[in-house]
Amino acid sequence: MAMLKPGDEAVAFELPGVDEQYHALRDYAEDKEAVAVIFTCNHCPYARAWEDRIVQIQADYADRGVQVIAISANDSQKYPEDSPQDEGARPREGV
Repeated sequence: MAMLKPGDEAVAFELPGVDEQYHALRDYAEDKEAVAVIFTCNHCPYARAWEDRIVQIQADYADRGVQVIAISANDSQKYPEDSPQDEGARPREGV
């Protein structure tokens, strides 16, 4: 797969969420002006340091039709704390 460039259409996805539901890009893209997808995880201290900022971005831009989606692409066998169950154990309001 080629690397995406600014302005390219996002690759469709359907992934399990921390709420035990499946989420797809199409669920958000239909009624949003923009969707920001952020790849993050639980085990990385740098990623964790940005969590409050990510939540604030969602809060700041929600009324402008922006949806922030956080995805952990890590292998939960190698990083058990990045499993959907452990991701869901940490509160993230609005994202």
